[in-house]
Amino acid sequence: MLPFNRMYQLFRLFSDAAARRKEAPFLHMSAGVNWLPACPSVLRCLHAELDSALTYRNYGRSAGAFGVTDALEQVEFALNAGQYRPAVTITNGTTEGARLVFELLAASRSIQPGDTALMVGQGFPLYSLLSEAFGLEFKEVLSEFENPAKEYLPAMDRVLHSIETCRPKIVFLIIPNNPIGECYPEQDMSALAQTCSSCGAVLLVDRVCLMPWDDYGASSRAFAPQIASGPCFFVDSFSKSESLAGLRTGFIVSNEAHRDTLVELTKARWLNPVVFSTMTLAYSRLAMLANDSSEEVTSGLSNGLIDHLIHDCAAGDGGQKVKDHFAEFCTEYRNDMAARRKSISNNYKQLCDRLGSTAIRPMKLDAGFNVALCLPTMLPVDEEADQRCLAEAHGVGVLTEMCFRSSTRTVGNYFARLGMTLPPDDFRQGLDAICEYYLSR
Repeated sequence: MLPFNRMYQLFRLFSDAAARRKEAPFLHMSAGVNWLPACPSVLRCLHAELDSALTYRNYGRSAGAFGVTDALEQVEFALNAGQYRPAVTITNGTTEGARLVFELLAASRSIQPGDTALMVGQGFPLYSLLSEAFGLEFKEVLSEFENPAKEYLPAMDRVLHSIETCRPKIVFLIIPNNPIGECYPEQDMSALAQTCSSCGAVLLVDRVCLMPWDDYGASSRAFAPQIASGPCFFVDSFSKSESLAGLRTGFIVSNEAHRDTLVELTKARWLNPVVFSTMTLAYSRLAMLANDSSEEVTSGLSNGLIDHLIHDCAAGDGGQKVKDHFAEFCTEYRNDMAARRKSISNNYKQLCDRLGSTAIRPMKLDAGFNVALCLPTMLPVDEEADQRCLAEAHGVGVLTEMCFRSSTRTVGNYFARLGMTLPPDDFRQGLDAICEYYLSR
């Protein structure tokens, strides 16, 4: 059974169990970032888009409004330390972005049925599903359970050896790893990029789980040469990190030649990409960059963004109102991000304080909001029964290892993905139930 099917079975289990709980809430302990409330600063900016008619009147070009993509390209240029200005294409969510990349590669015969696709570590099951849809043989390079560091991500030399041995046509890297929350250091990512290039493999890097305070620069610097030359793509999302996944606002980072092809593919599927919300979410990226850049740089980028939008959308004086709002937005957004980061950090501290000495593998939160928990009593033979008992008897939903790998674990211990995004009291209650269930056996 594909991991996505296992995941959707669990979603049904959680829904049924929640419906039967009349008094106590059901706790989604593997919750994503959407369990964090959307930032007030972002919501106000979305309202400003509607009030000023800045974007919803715009038919938009298929790659996204020039003002938005120009601003995002400047952000990406700054993140990769000025190595190369890549091209940005707005998409209907990151999932659509990944599929567009697959379609581009299939159209150019860079991937063909029967080729190998390789996932680095366990990974969100979208990529095994896409690989199957395009006729690729999906493989994983996983960490040995008894590796000395007991880390979830496989050592980079193991990854590079696997690429050189199985010669995949496409390699998937999720940063931070979803479900694990770990990242490779920049030098490891550079080595991965170079090996993929020398072996003729395209690299698809998924940044969807990075949060605004995480280090975007390491991966941007490491992969800039491959993006510039063509065999590397980033897929990312505005709406994911902003707890607005229902807006389905994603984007692809590529070189200019690839964007021309992506635009033609977008025309055939959607005609236009998402328009409303892209200005606000580009503002969010500019505000993120403002933490590490001079006021002059940020101001220049924001002025250019609004000037482009006014031209594209013919919005009259509405653009000036939003332009005046940007300095205030930066301050508010920074404060909102600090509050969100504190909430995630507090839950992570709770987890480490309670189970740090009991967990078989280190619980890391390098970036993002997911942490993998592996306990001595998490035995593969009990994995499905544990999921059901936690949901039905304890009111706790967890996504476990079988949702994130195609091969079946038969030895060692499985892990559970825990999301750090629940309100602290709910997280504490769910953690109590997990401790009671697993540690009492």
